[in-house]
Amino acid sequence: MKSPGIKNSDISPYDIFISYRKIDGYEYALMLQKELEKRGLSIFVDDEDLGNGPFHGGVFLTIENTPIFLVILSPSYFDGIDNDKDWVAKELNRAIESKRTICLVNPNHLFPGIPENAPDSIKKAIVSLQIWDVAFEGYKSSSFYNFINHLINHVIKRDTQKTPLFVSYSR
Repeated sequence: MKSPGIKNSDISPYDIFISYRKIDGYEYALMLQKELEKRGLSIFVDDEDLGNGPFHGGVFLTIENTPIFLVILSPSYFDGIDNDKDWVAKELNRAIESKRTICLVNPNHLFPGIPENAPDSIKKAIVSLQIWDVAFEGYKSSSFYNFINHLINHVIKRDTQKTPLFVSYSR
């Protein structure tokens, strides 16, 4: 779903791409999408935007042109990550290759850790990143809103650093 908000480039209408495993990450993705869109950000959640079906090249373009790649680290997020046909693996690899800002969210402390079978490129890319532990129960927790505010401040800072100021006036 597209919504008016902060735009980080002329190429992408999205501020944040949310990557999740449908089996146990979908509800968290929708909660974050709803709260971020309320605050004027444009969020890409592939279930609504491209639908189900074959992995589409449009997802790659969207990832490459969206500044923030948000990962919902649900317990099954890394299931199949060592399979090069796995959609989640393809999304994450494209985000790493295109040097997106990757934000990791551990919903309700459920993330069991990076599995041994994860490709070295993925391990190397995410092992040094901060993982945000976010309590979603009732999803009005302080950790939820602290994370939302972090994302908004990051997007706003990124946007204001890129946007030149032009002032025009007439007497």
